[in-house]
Amino acid sequence: MSHSILHARLLLIFLISIVALPLCHGSFSGSSDQKKKHLHEHQKHKHHQVQRPVGPGAVRPDLLKDGNLLADAEHIAEELPKYLTQEQIKGMSRYELEYHYFKIHDFDENKQLDGLEILSAISHIHDDDEDDDAHDAMMNLPPQERRVLMAHRKAKRDEDFQYYIDLIDNMFDGSDRNKDGLLSYPEYVRVRRTSQDIPNFPDWQRE
Repeated sequence: MSHSILHARLLLIFLISIVALPLCHGSFSGSSDQKKKHLHEHQKHKHHQVQRPVGPGAVRPDLLKDGNLLADAEHIAEELPKYLTQEQIKGMSRYELEYHYFKIHDFDENKQLDGLEILSAISHIHDDDEDDDAHDAMMNLPPQERRVLMAHRKAKRDEDFQYYIDLIDNMFDGSDRNKDGLLSYPEYVRVRRTSQDIPNFPDWQRE
């Protein structure tokens, strides 16, 4: 898959997510107590954030070598609450955790991840709670100030999106050995296990 096609598809899913996110927040079903519990559980866990490189010569992080970004145990627990408890996840080896993370984002079950699936795998790094707080505060501003802030937030989202694309491009360039635009599980594992020990893994995620 060419980079231009990948970028177009990623842009489409990014725009859809911007439109759908407020609707999802507004349509969460269940009682008031359930909603509070859902919000509390989400807010308890601060998702791992990608640290942007700073300064001349700084190198972008490698997605597959960031232990916390693509193997966030509490994030997996959020996505698989029905049949994997936090205790079960904590009992997994690093390699078992990697397998489950790959599998839950392989939406079409073809044992490969495309750009959209990779984007989904890293989309939790965006702080929705911070966005919600900023949106609530913005609604109380005068119209002109609100427009300025909305433009600033849009520019920030565009910048974030381009940064995610660059990270995904860089990952495919270094990991997609057959250059088919897809990341197979062997390709994924090969890069993840190139380093003998990934510093970002918490102790209970090491073998």
